[in-house]
Amino acid sequence: MKSFFKSTPLEEWYAIDKLKSSRWPRSHASDILRYTSLWKYGGTYVDLDVVLLRSLKGLSNFAGAESPRNVAAGMLSFTHGHPLSDLAIREIRDRFKGYFWGYNGPQVITRALKKYCAVSKISKMTKEQCGGFTVFPPKVFYPIYWNNWRDYFSFKEANSILAQFNESLAVHLWNKFSQNEKVIVGSGQPYDRLAAKFCPRVYSTLGGRG
Repeated sequence: MKSFFKSTPLEEWYAIDKLKSSRWPRSHASDILRYTSLWKYGGTYVDLDVVLLRSLKGLSNFAGAESPRNVAAGMLSFTHGHPLSDLAIREIRDRFKGYFWGYNGPQVITRALKKYCAVSKISKMTKEQCGGFTVFPPKVFYPIYWNNWRDYFSFKEANSILAQFNESLAVHLWNKFSQNEKVIVGSGQPYDRLAAKFCPRVYSTLGGRG
């Protein structure tokens, strides 16, 4: 990966092998690669454990809050050369902590936004305050908070759980916690119904009927 970081703010950081100090090298490598890719090329990053419910066409320069305290890094968008992208990658370079799981991912964009928007609270991160950058509220990308991830697999109250997504553009499935949970095709679990509607080809391959 050495060539990937060449001529970026992380070139020297990578050369001295800071990533080796991580307790979670795979997770932190993912964090670092997404921020570096966005810095180099611009565009939109979406985690693999995200189901898109609506098109993101026309949207740029955005992130989504997962709670009143944290902006998440599961969906990020920057136009090429955006100053917030530069601020975020320099946060990694200057403040990387290999012993702290979330410090180099969601907390990077949270800290960078606090500086960029000159506010201390996420509720104050309006598009006007943040120079045109949008921080969407939790209901848009993270309607189910991470510690309620089992709701996606619930056999009870599926309709009321799905109703929480009426204003969502996407849902994040919290794979870090849910990766070993089973989804039964045709069960009517919220995740099953999301897959049937929004991932019909994959769902059909698994034997489901949309």
